[in-house]
Amino acid sequence: MPIKTSWFGFDIVCRTNYNIEWIMKYKIKVKKLYDGFLKMNEVDYLDENGKSILNHSWNVVTRMPSEEYEEKLNNGTLSSSKADGINILPYFEDDKGQIFVVIALEFRYLAGGWIFSTPAGLTEKDLTEEETAVKELYEETGGELVKGSLKKHGTYFTTIGLTSERISMFSGKIKKIDKQHLESDENIKRAIVSLKDIEKILNGEKLALKDIDGKIICDENGNVILNYSLDLKGVAILEPFVLREKLKNRNINDL
Repeated sequence: MPIKTSWFGFDIVCRTNYNIEWIMKYKIKVKKLYDGFLKMNEVDYLDENGKSILNHSWNVVTRMPSEEYEEKLNNGTLSSSKADGINILPYFEDDKGQIFVVIALEFRYLAGGWIFSTPAGLTEKDLTEEETAVKELYEETGGELVKGSLKKHGTYFTTIGLTSERISMFSGKIKKIDKQHLESDENIKRAIVSLKDIEKILNGEKLALKDIDGKIICDENGNVILNYSLDLKGVAILEPFVLREKLKNRNINDL
């Protein structure tokens, strides 16, 4: 059954299981079409005579191997297995009780521009989701969490009509921010934004932003002003799956 949870004021519905009794009546067949960093598969549901019950098969992209995907579909464990990736919302509170969020401004090659998001990354085989969240936060922002403040807010499918990818969402309270530890192909700047300003961004307002070092990274028109060796320049857009709704509650006790 669906479970409703809250992530920094966002209402999220997490589908925790599905009708496994119905699924078990059929055999799910996954045919591998392409095997690379991502896998392209064809999915079909077969009856006891091996005949498809669907009008057509479905194509899906997976991160896990095709064989593992087929096994999880057939035994009903896909929705309960470790997520493919994580997303963490790091925050801190000033002496007046105002909450601020550390966001990342990153050039995403497949989007062709700069994207606002919170630290995120793929889970590694030898790391838990929680360990991955701490690792990605440290690498992308240099941030360290207050002990015991990391909180999981659910796991969801990102684009269920296209891929089996599932993301787990976390939040955590920052105790300090140091230098970043980026990979060679990552271009990420950090900005500290109040919840009030995030709400303005969600409403389509353009804001001038500075990075942690005090340098301007976005002008008042939302244009990214950066001087990387790649000479990348574009308009920042808000990554939709991170901050897709207006904030409904700013009480830190509800995190």
